[in-house]
Amino acid sequence: MRQFLITVAAILGTTSLMAQESERLYLSGTDKDHTRTWEFFCTGGMNSGHWTTIEVPSCWELQGFGTYNYGHDRPHADEQGRYRYTFKVPSSMKGRTVYLVFDGSMTDTEVKVNGQSAGERHQGAFYPFRYDVTSLLNMGGRDNLLEVTVSKESANESINRAERQADYWIFGGIFRPVYLLAVPRQHIDRVAIDARADGSFSMHVAIDGKTIATETDIIDLATGRQVATLKGDTTVSGHVGGVKPWSPETPWRYEAVVRLMEGRKPLHVYRQRFGFRTIEFRERDGFYLNGQRVMFKGVCRHTFWPESGRTSSPALAIDDVNLIKDMNMNAVRMSHYPPDEYFLDTCDSLGLMVIDELAGWQKQYDTDVARRLVRAMIERDVNHPSIMIWANSNEGGFNKDIRPDYTLLDPQRRKVVEPWSRYDGIDTHHYPNYNAVREKLEKQEAVFMPTEMIHGLYDGGHGASLEDYWRLMQSSPTSAGGFLWNLADEGVVRHDKRDSIDCDALHAPDGIVGPHHEKEGSFYAIKSIWSPIQIEMTDTEVHISNHYMFTNLSKCRFELEMVKMTNPLYSKEEERHTRQIDAPDVAPSQHRTISLPQRSGRRPFDLVNLRVYDPTGRLVDTWTQRLTTTAETAQRIIGKQVSRINAIKERVRLTVPGTMTWTELPGGWLQLDYEYTLDGDYDFAGLTLDYPEAQVEGAILLADGPYHTWKNRLRGNRFGQWDKTYNNTVTGQSWDYPEFKGYYSNFQAVRLRTKGQPLTIVTSTPGLFLHLFTPELPVHRSGNVEPPFPNGNISILNCIPAIGTKFSRADQGGPQSRKAHYDHAAIRGTVYFGGE
Repeated sequence: MRQFLITVAAILGTTSLMAQESERLYLSGTDKDHTRTWEFFCTGGMNSGHWTTIEVPSCWELQGFGTYNYGHDRPHADEQGRYRYTFKVPSSMKGRTVYLVFDGSMTDTEVKVNGQSAGERHQGAFYPFRYDVTSLLNMGGRDNLLEVTVSKESANESINRAERQADYWIFGGIFRPVYLLAVPRQHIDRVAIDARADGSFSMHVAIDGKTIATETDIIDLATGRQVATLKGDTTVSGHVGGVKPWSPETPWRYEAVVRLMEGRKPLHVYRQRFGFRTIEFRERDGFYLNGQRVMFKGVCRHTFWPESGRTSSPALAIDDVNLIKDMNMNAVRMSHYPPDEYFLDTCDSLGLMVIDELAGWQKQYDTDVARRLVRAMIERDVNHPSIMIWANSNEGGFNKDIRPDYTLLDPQRRKVVEPWSRYDGIDTHHYPNYNAVREKLEKQEAVFMPTEMIHGLYDGGHGASLEDYWRLMQSSPTSAGGFLWNLADEGVVRHDKRDSIDCDALHAPDGIVGPHHEKEGSFYAIKSIWSPIQIEMTDTEVHISNHYMFTNLSKCRFELEMVKMTNPLYSKEEERHTRQIDAPDVAPSQHRTISLPQRSGRRPFDLVNLRVYDPTGRLVDTWTQRLTTTAETAQRIIGKQVSRINAIKERVRLTVPGTMTWTELPGGWLQLDYEYTLDGDYDFAGLTLDYPEAQVEGAILLADGPYHTWKNRLRGNRFGQWDKTYNNTVTGQSWDYPEFKGYYSNFQAVRLRTKGQPLTIVTSTPGLFLHLFTPELPVHRSGNVEPPFPNGNISILNCIPAIGTKFSRADQGGPQSRKAHYDHAAIRGTVYFGGE
C-alpha cells in the first residue's frame, strides 16, 4: 500500500537545512475523505463476530459495525473494536526517536506493536496521546504489526459519566488520524507562546534531552518575510517591531521557527504558528481584544457529519467556519470537547474567536483523569490565537480541583469559564428568558455571557427572539454577548434504518442549518441581526452604523443594484442595473448618513438592493428598499386580463366578525373590501379561505422571501419575486429548503401554479401577511415550537404568531414574541382574486 509521508521542510537558509527535520508517516488516512483500510473485528452489534476490514479514521457505527447510541439512551452498548495493520518503517527513521501518535480514539485504547505493549491503556476520547515505540519497531524493509483494541465504554466510570452520558451521539473507534513521528534523539517537544499586540514575545521551549541553546526566527506568514530573530534556551523573549495583531477581522499570523543548537550546529527545527494579540478581562466590564471591547456573536458547534460522525476533515472545518462567518458571527464554542486541531487552525486563519472546552457534559472527570486530560488539551492548543477562553467542562461537570491547572499550563493566562454557572466574575447562565436577561443586566453584578442561549428546535429559537435579546445586550455595559445552541442538526445516517437520517427524536434537530448544512430561515435572520454593518434605507438616503471592532467601512465594497420587475408576478424577466458606489469613511462604533446616487429615470425602478462586502470579499448582507408602493404595484398586476373565479366567494371568511364587500371588475378580477375591529391580543387575524392543497404545484410570490417567517423572526428575508416549488418540508425533520408552506411578511401578491383551476391573489393594502398553507407538525413535539395557524389554508392576515424555543414559550422571548395587541382598532383592507 502507498504510505502517507509528510516531511516538515525547512526553508530558511543553509543553517536550517543542516538540521534534522521531524518526519511524519501516516498509518491511517488523514481525515474522513482520505482513509486507509485496516483489518477489523467488532465484538457486538452490526456486522460483528468476524474479522473483516474498516476504514481508518472513522467511527465504526458509520462504517456499518456495532450499535448506535445517543448519550441519553440506555443501556449503552459495551462493544470492543479490534484493529490490525501491517506497515513498514522507512530507513530514514533509523537512529531517531519514533513516537506512535493517536490524535483521538473512543474510548479506552490499548496498543501493541509487534506483539508487545506500547504502554499504558489510554482513557479519554477527545485528546491526543502517544507512545515512544523506538525500541519496538523493525526498521528498513521489514514488516511491523500494529494491534489496537478500543473499548467503547471506559473502565473509568468518571470518563463514561463525563463523555458518554451526554446530550449528543456517542460512538466508538479510532476517529482521528494515527501516525509515526520521528524526531532527533535530542529534540524540541513543544513550545508555549505568549505574543502580545504590542509586539512583546515570550516562549517556553520544552526540550527532550539536556538544555542547550535555541534560536528562533519570526516569520510573517502573509509575506514570508523574516521579521525578527531571538535567542535563548528553554525561555525565549524579546520584542518584535511593526507586528500586525490577530483579530477575527484581521487574522494575521506568524510562525516561530525554533532551532535547537549545539554550539553552531542545529540539531532540530520545530515550527509553530501563532498570532500577536492581547486578551484582557475587566471586572464588571467584559473581554477586550487588542484594547477593543468584545461582544461575542457566537454559536456552539459539534464536530459532526451525518456519514462520518465525529470523524471530520479540513474541508469540513473550512465549510463550518465559513458558515459561521457568513452569519456574521465572530465566535464559536467547542461543545463539548476539544475539536480536531485543523478546525482551530481554520479559526486562526479565517478569523473566529474560540472557547475551547474540556469534555464533561453534566458530570465531571475524577481529578487524576481531569488533570491529565486538561494538560493534553492545553499542550496541544495553547498557541492558537483564536482561543480566547478555556471552558472547564459544561453544566455542572466541573472538576474544581483543576482550576489552577489552566493558569499553570497557559502562559497567556486566558480566562476560564464554567458554562452554565457564575464563576470568577462571569455569569454564563444557560437559556435565560428575556426577563431573566434584563434582570441580570440591570444588576450589573458580573459580566453576562450565556454560553448557551435561545435553544433551537426544528424552526424555533435561533433567529426567533434574537433581535430583542441582542438589543437588550447591546444596551448594557456588562454584556459580553452570547452563544446560540447550536450550529447544525446532529442527524446521523443509520445503516440499520435503511440509511435514513436520525436526529434521535427531540434531542438533535436543534441546528441553524440541517445535517448537511442546509440553511434554514434563521440563518439569514442571524446574518441580518448580527451584521457588523447596520443599515436603514429610504428612497433617497442610507443611514449606516459600523459595529466592527477594528474595520473602517472605507475598506469594504458597496454595490447598488436597481431592479425593475418587467411584468410582476407573470414574468421572471427583470431589468437590473448594478454599479459600485464609493465606500463611506465610517470608523468602528460610528455612524453616517449618505445619499443614494440620483439618476434620471430612477423612479420607474421597483427595488433598490444595496450589497456590502467585507475586505476579504465576503458578503456582509443585502438591504432592499421598495421604490413603488403596494397600491401602485397592485394596479400594474390587476390591469391584466385573467379568468374569472366563480366559487371564490363561498370559500372566503373572516377570522373575526366584521364586513366583506365584493365587486366584480373588468378583466375578470374580483375585488374584496373588508373591515373588522380588533380589541385585545391575537395570534392572527384576517381573511382565510380553503383551497385544495393537492392541486398546488408551486407559486410565484411577491413578498419578503424566500423563507417563511414568524412574528419574532422577520429579519433576514428580502422583498422580491420568488418562484417556489411546492414541498412539504417539516423544518428540522426534513430539509428541503426554503419551505413552501407557512407565513410570509410584506405580502403583495401570489399566483398559484396548480393542476386544476389556478388562483391569483393581490392586495393594495401594505403591511399584510400571507399564510400559504399550514406546515405539518413534526412527529416529536415539544409544545413550544408549533405556533397556531388559521383553519383555512390560504389567509391574508394583519398579524401572525411568534415561535418559541426548545425550553421557552414564545411569549417569554421579548417584545416581538408577544401576541399582537389592539385597542378597539378598525382594520380595513382590499384584496383582489383572479385566475391565470
